[in-house]
Amino acid sequence: MKKSLIALLLMLTGVASAQTRPLVVDVSPFAPCVNRENGALTGFEVELWEAIARDAGLAFNYSQTDDDAIFADLKAGQADVGFSGLTITAEREAGLDFSQHTLDSGLQILVPERHVAKKLSVLSFFRMFGRSLSTPAVIEFAVCLALFHILAAHILWLVERNHGIQKKYLAGIFEAIYFCIVTSSTVGYGDITAKKVAGRLCAILLIMTGIAWFSNFTALLAANYTAEKLNYSITCPADLRGKLVGTQAKTTSVAALDKLGARVAAFPTIDEAYDRLGTGELDAVVYDFPNVKNFVKTRGDGKVVAVGGVFNIQYYGFAFPQNSPLLRKVNLSLLKLREDGTYARLYQRWFGNQ
Repeated sequence: MKKSLIALLLMLTGVASAQTRPLVVDVSPFAPCVNRENGALTGFEVELWEAIARDAGLAFNYSQTDDDAIFADLKAGQADVGFSGLTITAEREAGLDFSQHTLDSGLQILVPERHVAKKLSVLSFFRMFGRSLSTPAVIEFAVCLALFHILAAHILWLVERNHGIQKKYLAGIFEAIYFCIVTSSTVGYGDITAKKVAGRLCAILLIMTGIAWFSNFTALLAANYTAEKLNYSITCPADLRGKLVGTQAKTTSVAALDKLGARVAAFPTIDEAYDRLGTGELDAVVYDFPNVKNFVKTRGDGKVVAVGGVFNIQYYGFAFPQNSPLLRKVNLSLLKLREDGTYARLYQRWFGNQ
């Protein structure tokens, strides 16, 4: 009897201490679910967790770390709860427990604003054509082509002045340049012709060399225009095949991109991928849609745009050590918050109407 009473007292003492010890809650920055603003944590999941803690009467302290450390701490019993837009997967569920899903998520494609596929209007056509003209290779070739025609025009003017071309320099050079362009491009209107034998020999040489010059210039311009037009082709996941796509390493997006046939550039942080997209090193970035949407609204405003719908649907949840006694209590509070409208208000505050 005495031993039973002691055991009961020890059990009650243990329960009391478990209830009074603040929970260790591991978090990792993941906007807009977990943000750090002015030294304080905020965000959708932060506010949702705090509402659950109030409802369930849970005391806790945050511990900021990274995703890998969250999983390690939970498995080692060094943390009681962890969240940071953590996707619930079968692999993770095998070593941890997850709450009911806190947010329906998925992946979304982010591209530079100018690469958005649009109906090819006259304005968008000239924008693409202008960009294809402004590439260094085209500019260099165009300068060489212009110098070639100027040189040829001077030779022709010296030979043909007072015959097929005016004697005055400015007027004559203008006519000679015009003649060289229409001749070398094989348009040949015939309104100006070479009269002297030397002039006709110059014209023959001009035609033979001009065809090569114009053919190469046209091919280069067409190639640049085609490449520019292809940049407008990313509108859905299937368009990512063969494209260089950035994302964060060790996330579910890496496997998803591999399945799509994209060339994956995995970075330690998603911010680095966003930066590389801004410098033109990547064709697109693919990541969790809440984070993508948040980036578009903040740092990427006017520079990038999310295209296509959300794909590879996934669900976020709060993570716990296996067989945690907190799981049932948290799930119950989460259901209450959904029923009384608290969840909907938090969702509206952070994501608007979906």
